[in-house]
Amino acid sequence: MAQSGGGPSTDRTDHRGMEFLKGTSNMRTSKLRARALFGFVGILFFGQASFGAPATATLKAVKKNNGAITPTTDVAGAVVGETYEVEVYLCGWNGLIDLARGYQFRIGGVDGAGNGVNNFTGGILPLGWDAPISSIGCTTNNDCLIHAPYVTCQAVGAGGICVGPNHHPEQGAFVTTSRSDFLLAGLTPFGGLGLPNLNYLYGFTAQENDGAFDSGCDITQYYAGTLKLVVKTGACGDYVWRTVDGNDSFLIDETPSANLTPLIGVPLTIHTPPCLSGITATTPPVCSIDARYPNDPNNAATRFGYNTLGLTLSNDPGTLTTASFQMSTAPTGPGVPVISNVQKNGTQVTLTFDRVIPSTRWTCVKALFGEQDTACIGALGADTDASKLSDTPDTLALINALDGTPSLQIWQTDLDRSGKFTPIDILASVDLLNGAGALNFFKGSSLSSCPTAGVPIP
Repeated sequence: MAQSGGGPSTDRTDHRGMEFLKGTSNMRTSKLRARALFGFVGILFFGQASFGAPATATLKAVKKNNGAITPTTDVAGAVVGETYEVEVYLCGWNGLIDLARGYQFRIGGVDGAGNGVNNFTGGILPLGWDAPISSIGCTTNNDCLIHAPYVTCQAVGAGGICVGPNHHPEQGAFVTTSRSDFLLAGLTPFGGLGLPNLNYLYGFTAQENDGAFDSGCDITQYYAGTLKLVVKTGACGDYVWRTVDGNDSFLIDETPSANLTPLIGVPLTIHTPPCLSGITATTPPVCSIDARYPNDPNNAATRFGYNTLGLTLSNDPGTLTTASFQMSTAPTGPGVPVISNVQKNGTQVTLTFDRVIPSTRWTCVKALFGEQDTACIGALGADTDASKLSDTPDTLALINALDGTPSLQIWQTDLDRSGKFTPIDILASVDLLNGAGALNFFKGSSLSSCPTAGVPIP
C-alpha cells in the first residue's frame, strides 16, 4: 500500500494534457483512452452506480518558487510573481467502495482565478495559461480578432478557444504516475488531462481489476495530480482553489461493481495583500459636463446644478466620513463645495455638498483612502457637445439631437431644466451663449482637460 506524507516528489514521469490540445501521433490512442475514462460519467445516468458519503480531494501547496515548503491548505503572504506547486490528495473512501481503481476530478479554475485588473485577467492562474478566465469559443482566428491579446483560435476537438501567444497550459498541470504515493502505484494506469478550459479535468483508471485501499485520511493520502499556480499582477485578497463537487469528481471501485463515490473538495486558500478600494464609477459619470442653466435666468442668486455625487467603489473600505475625501476645483477659485454628508451602503456611497458645483470649473473629489482616486464632474453652460468649449456648434448639436442623432444625456439637452428635452431648449442654448437675462455670457468659455485620475472614463 502506498503511503504519503503529502509532500512533493522529484520524480518527473509526468502525464501532461497536451495531447488534448493539438494533434500528435498518439492522438487516436489518447482519444480512445479519454473516452474510456470520461465515459464513466455516463454510468451515473443509467443507474449502474451507487453513491455513499463522499471521500475527499484535498489541494495542498507543497512548493514555493520550486522550493519545498511544509504542505499546507492555507498560504499566507503570497505576492505577485510567486509560483506555488499544488498537489491533489485523495482519501476517505473506506466503507464506501472497496478499492479505488480509478478517479476523476475537475479543478474549479474559473472560480479560483478571481479577477485581476480586468475581466479577462485572473489574479492567480495556472502556469502557462494565456487566455481569458471564461473561455471564448471560436472556429477561426477571425473570431478572436476583437478579443486582443487573445487573437489566436486554438482548436480543441470540434471547436476552439481564443488564446494568447504564450498559451501552454500543459506547463502547469500534470500527473506523475511513477510516484510511490500515486493512487494507482504498481498498477497500469491509463487516462490523462483535459485542458480545453480553465476548469482542468484529471482522470486515471487501472487496467487491472485492482486498486488502492483506504485506511483513513490521517494515515494515508494518495497523490492524484499536480497544479502550478502563479500570482499575477493585480492579485489582491484571498483566492480559493478546489476541486468541483458534482458529477465530474468521483472515485471508481474495482470491477465488476464499478461503483462510484463522490469526491468532495477540500480547498486551498492563497492569501495575497488586501484589495484597496477604488472608485469604479460615479453618478453622474466622471468628466460629464452639465450644460444646463447654472442659475435662474431671472435671478442670478438662485443657483442650479449638482450638489451630490454618487460613487461606486471596488471594495467596501469600512467606515467613511467627510474627512475621508478632499474637495477641489480646476481651475482653483472661490466657492469650492464642502462635503456636508456621507451616506454609505456597502460599496455605494453618496456625497452631499453644501452648495451646487461652480460653473466654468471642474469639481473634483479625491478619496483619501485605498487607491486615492480622483473623480471630477464639470459645469459649462451651453456645452451640449461636451467639447469643453461653448460655441455655436453646441446649438447645432442640440438641433440634431431632437431626432435622436446624436443621442445625448439629459444634462446635455435639458438646458432650461424643465425635466425634458424640447425645442424650447434650443432657445435656452442661444440665451446661454449670448448671456440673456441673469445668465452669464458663455460663448467662448471653456474647460481644461478633465483632471479625473484612476477612475474609468465612460
